[in-house]
Order: sequence, then structure tokens, then C-alpha cells
Amino acid sequence: MDSHLIQANVDRYKEGDNSVIYYEVRVFCRLNEAYWKVDKRYSEFEALMKKLSIKYHDIPSLPVKGFWQKYSSTFLTKRQDGINDFLTKILLNKDIVQSGELREFLEVERHVPDWKINSPNQISEILLELKPAEIVANNNQLVIGASSQGLINTMNKHIRSIGLSEGSSTSSYALFLLSPEEEKTYNEMWRIPSALNIECICWNENLTILAYGTYEGFVYCYLVKTEIGCSQYEEFCEYHIHGGKIIGIAINYRNSYMYTCSEDKRLVVTQLNGQTDTKDITISNKRPVSMKCDFIKERVYIGTSKGSVHIFDISQFQPRGIIVVETDLPSDLSALCVKNHSLIIAGSTSGDVCVYQQGEGERETIHRLVIGFKAKSQINSIVYSKGRREIIVGTSEGVIIVWNSANGKLNYAWTAHDAAVSTMTWVEKTGILYSGSNDGYVKIWRLPNTWCNANLNVAQSDEMVFPKRKVKKKANEQMERELDDLSGLKR
Repeated sequence: MDSHLIQANVDRYKEGDNSVIYYEVRVFCRLNEAYWKVDKRYSEFEALMKKLSIKYHDIPSLPVKGFWQKYSSTFLTKRQDGINDFLTKILLNKDIVQSGELREFLEVERHVPDWKINSPNQISEILLELKPAEIVANNNQLVIGASSQGLINTMNKHIRSIGLSEGSSTSSYALFLLSPEEEKTYNEMWRIPSALNIECICWNENLTILAYGTYEGFVYCYLVKTEIGCSQYEEFCEYHIHGGKIIGIAINYRNSYMYTCSEDKRLVVTQLNGQTDTKDITISNKRPVSMKCDFIKERVYIGTSKGSVHIFDISQFQPRGIIVVETDLPSDLSALCVKNHSLIIAGSTSGDVCVYQQGEGERETIHRLVIGFKAKSQINSIVYSKGRREIIVGTSEGVIIVWNSANGKLNYAWTAHDAAVSTMTWVEKTGILYSGSNDGYVKIWRLPNTWCNANLNVAQSDEMVFPKRKVKKKANEQMERELDDLSGLKR
């Protein structure tokens, strides 16, 4: 899309009722050749800047805010120039141009009704009053592993270190079924209380096994009676095979092998047949943060805190390391997604996302960076939609961002939660996105078939409809002193 699809200039300022200063913004849209004007106060520009700063990085700053009841013409002209510069810069960002915040600010839909951005529809929400650690959704079954906040982990660890008995945690594990009568209704079938904090879950309906891993390194497995509609469950087995927090669990129903990875830096394979057969392999000297499995390709992918992704061959009972992909992330890896047997997507604490294509067959050890993105804050969860060709990430500021994986275009971003997004799950068949957050909610979203209902293939042009404004040099010493005094004031 042409970055000059929307153009705007702050032409002048004027004084309204009660000596309120308004800045007149002249807007032009090349989609329908429409011109219009909007009047905005400085505080409205400031509110826009704060909203955009939550979702997008490198948002330019506004000029300094003064406290005088009556501003001089010199100060107001200087501020007008700064506001115009702010607006010009954000309009050059093709992602921000389609944001709901900017479009509402410039009153785009009122003047260009054919250019409408479609938003995700929140179908329902579930209040757990606990932090959702992981969500699994399939065949009208929604499984949620949830635990109390990390403070209890720290407290109990200290209590154990001084030889006292720790209090019981409020961690819990619940299975919800989607009601066939009403899409928005979820009925809780049962809840398994846990004295230990749940960190990850696995639900394999082919084996009817429900498993979860804890902060303390335990793995618990239950048999769910799917033949009677998952209405009952019973304990199956318990393992303490790790010396640290479990960061991933996966079960292969073809051979009943369970794969677990922990912060003790080990990948362990356990045979779920009542025996105690296990095999393990040390990952590296770096802390693992995420594990993904591809049982079709017979591979396990483990991302570590320092940005490396370790790939293991699991065609045999004993895992075998194949290759280590060193990502280009500028900070610690915080989220991992593996799709299409060869697509590796890694997110970082600084908000960077790198997408790698891995070779097939004899070229499996070869990988290349195909595209990269940048979010405003830490990436906590990543999912991929093959049908939509979109990468969806959840951030530490509660924002969900959707990128086009083919061209890197930001399709949409919205504040989904009041706290950090802790986990997400995407169901390709239904087009439903599930997001869990530290605010204790699980929300269910339906994404629109298209994000925009207008043809934005406007002819490319670098020609600006509005001429660039020339800022006169202010040589007057009195004006300079006045601006210097203002620059020292706090907002």
C-alpha cells in the first residue's frame, strides 16, 4: 500500500471558547480523492501518541507541553510545527495508517465510508481468577491449565528452604466443553485441583490422556473417559523426572511416548505403558524456555533463553540432536512456534520476531531467515495460521498483533487484555483464537475473513498532495529564551 494513502497537515492554530487552542488538521485520502478538516487540541494529540505507543514501536514525540494560561504566538507556532512533524512521521508508517486509533482521530470512516477496517469479534470470555498457563482446544473441548501468580512459587521456595511446611497453592486444572446450543457458552465439566503450580499441559484425545507439568518438576497424567463425553477422569501416573520447572509436554499416540523438557536442561522421553523406561539428552548449557513437537516429521524443537533453537530427531526412543539454529534475535528468546514442518518462528523479550525456513530431507541442516517483525514489547506467545498465512503474537502489554507472513504487513493490532498475554491457541478449522492473560481471563475471538473491505491498490506515487511546510528559523533572542524556558518545564 502506498504510504501516502492518507496525508495530513497541521495548517494553523486558532483560539476557541474559554481560550482553548485548537490545531486545524487538513486531511486528504487518495482512495476517494476526499479532503476534510478536523480540529484537535494538544491533549488529543497526546492521547493518540500514548495509544499508539502501546502497540507500535518508535512512535515520534510531541513538542513540549507548557503550563501558561496564555501562550505566545511564538510558542504556539513552534508547537504547531512539532505537531505537524509528529503527524507526518506516523502517517509514513503503513502499519499505523490502518490502526483504529489513527483512523478515529482523523475521522476517516466518516469521510471515506468505503474504507472500513474489520475488527476481531470477541465471542466469549471465561474468568478463571488464575493465570492461564496453556490452552488446548479441539473437537469442542477447551482444556485450560491455570495457576496462581509466580509470587506463590517464590514464597513456597523460600519456605521450603528454611524447613517449614508450605501453604497449598490455588493452582487448578479445568476442562470446559463448548455447548452445542450456544456458541458463546462454556460449561465447566470438572476441575482437578493441584497443590503445585501448573506450567504446561497436554491433552491427547487419541490416548485419552490429560497431562500437566509443574513448576517443581512433577508430571501428572490422568485418563479421561471420552466414551462418556469426558464427564469422568481417573489418575493414571505421576513422574518426578525433572529437577526444575517443566516448560513443555507432548505425547505421541502412535507409540505412547511422552516428551518433557525442563529448566534442568534435559529432554526426557518416557514410555507411558506402566513401565519406568526413560531416555534423556542434555540440551545445552542455556536455559530452555519453550518446546514444540512435530510428530509427523519426528522432530522436537527447543528454544533457549539465549536465542538458539535445538532440533532433535525422535524417530528412535533415544533422542538425537541434529542442528542448532542460532536466531538473529537481539535479546533473549521468549516464545517459539513451529509449523508446516519447516517454519520456525521465534519471539524475543525486546519484541522482535524472526521467521526461518528450514530445509527438507538432506537439506534439513540448512535454514534461512525469510522475514522479521518488530513489536512494542516482549513476545509471550506465537501462533500461526496456514490458511490465512498470518503470524499472531501476544505481548507482555496485553496486545495481540497479526502480521502477514508473506509480505510482513501488519494486518491488525488490538489491546485484548488488561495484563500480559500468557498463552494463545489457534484453531484453523473454526477460525477461532483463544487468548489467556495474567488478568485471569481466557477470551475467545473470531477473526474476520478480511481485514479491509476496500481496494487499497492505489497507484504508487511519491507526490505529496500537500507541500512540505517550511519552518522559519527563529533568530529573535527573546523567542529563543522563551522556548528554552518552556523546554525545562515538566508536562
